[in-house]
Amino acid sequence: MSKTKDELLKSFHQQFAENQNHHQTVFIQFISAVFIVIVGYALVYTNTSSDAGIFNMTRDKDQNIVSYAIIHLIGSFFIAELTLTLLCILLLNIGYGFRRDQNVIYNIRKLYISDDAEYKKIFGEKSFNPTGKKLFSYLPEFNLIFVIFMIVLHVLLIVSLFYALCHFNNFRLSLCEHWLSHSLLIMSFFLPLGISILAYWKYYKKYSNVVI
Repeated sequence: MSKTKDELLKSFHQQFAENQNHHQTVFIQFISAVFIVIVGYALVYTNTSSDAGIFNMTRDKDQNIVSYAIIHLIGSFFIAELTLTLLCILLLNIGYGFRRDQNVIYNIRKLYISDDAEYKKIFGEKSFNPTGKKLFSYLPEFNLIFVIFMIVLHVLLIVSLFYALCHFNNFRLSLCEHWLSHSLLIMSFFLPLGISILAYWKYYKKYSNVVI
């Protein structure tokens, strides 16, 4: 029974290391996805003129696209924002999973190396300890860098869209008329960012309940 228990603990320890190597590969795929999303949005953004129509694209006499419509810009914005939100939540999930499994590994190592002095000599006091992390440190640094990058991209996309909407000749972003519809429109622009921030907080609370 003891031998089986040891084998199970060693197997989990080995699987933990293999999972982290797999996550490194997943991050490269995340970068590719973000690049494609940003390029798609930038393509529509740079090819939408200030005289663009709200629903119809502008074409020349040869039917070549001169300018996308405003609705295309807003649509590409939401596609980019929702994709960033999805990737952000996936990163948070991976980061939380890492801390949860790291906590198990931490307990396994403590079980096999019960002497505190010997344990600290091998692993140190903080580097391999997943407990006691604060709101801005509960994620592994690799995940945290990517999540911050996603949040910054969220903000940059919102700023770029508002800048464009304020300079269109056929569109006015005003709260003076139809204030309710305009308020809902503006709130929808911030919704993906809000979901990402809320997910960050939710995973921290989940971490706090499971790991701490």
